[in-house]
Amino acid sequence: MCRLFGQISLKSSTAKDLLIDSKYSLLKQSTIKPGHEQKDGWGIGYYFGNSGHPKLLVSKSPHPIFEEKKRLDRLAAQAKSNIVIAHIRYASNPKAIPKKQLISQENSQPFYYRNLAFAHNGTIEIPDEVFSFLGHYKQFVRGKNDSEIYFWQLIKFMDAYGSIPKALMACVEETWGIWKGCRSRYPKKKKPYTGLNALVSDGKNLYAMCHYPSKNCSLCNPKRPWGNMCFTRREGQVIISSEPMDQGHWESFKDPEIMVAEPQKDYIKISRTRFQIAC
Repeated sequence: MCRLFGQISLKSSTAKDLLIDSKYSLLKQSTIKPGHEQKDGWGIGYYFGNSGHPKLLVSKSPHPIFEEKKRLDRLAAQAKSNIVIAHIRYASNPKAIPKKQLISQENSQPFYYRNLAFAHNGTIEIPDEVFSFLGHYKQFVRGKNDSEIYFWQLIKFMDAYGSIPKALMACVEETWGIWKGCRSRYPKKKKPYTGLNALVSDGKNLYAMCHYPSKNCSLCNPKRPWGNMCFTRREGQVIISSEPMDQGHWESFKDPEIMVAEPQKDYIKISRTRFQIAC
């Protein structure tokens, strides 16, 4: 039950309101459901500098976000940018390893490489098998987080295709292909993942994939299915989140769907693409 947040703006802006102050801000979501606190780490990534070649800065912590409000306040004000990605973590553990091995700076998100920032909500149920197909990208894996395996799988396909949407779809296709070859080893598992919801940025555009087959209820709204990402337009901005963060109008993603939010001269163009899954 990790939480995703992404904001893309025509003008450099902070995301302090939705990260801290709004009714269902990222901070407030971290403790909104007793017994399911998002306490396993958090992070913020944003871009700064030359608009043609912005540089990525990522700050992460393995500690509960609700115990580090002063640091969050500082980072939220500091992260004045055209693109901000944030994540709070509820650690998944598909390999059933000791919990303390999962909580660290390396396991916290967003993950990043070159100028790409990435955050994931969901669980890769067969991380070792997906890892085995990473080729030379195996050397870059630092933590014990199934989401990091997904990240390097994405980088592998990004380098192959030069397109983030194509790479996201390739991750889905490859994971199902791997599952067909190993599912007999996991009789208690029904799918190779619980969800592949993701936010990605290259410093120019903001990309999102909503794919979360779970039927559970969301944390903030029991009438809303868990994993059904949403987005809203504000003046000069597009904001994407795991679920609505205030009482304004939010539109739900379809599932599976990939969105690209791309700044133009005076507006942000949104492209939405549905795709098929060969299960």
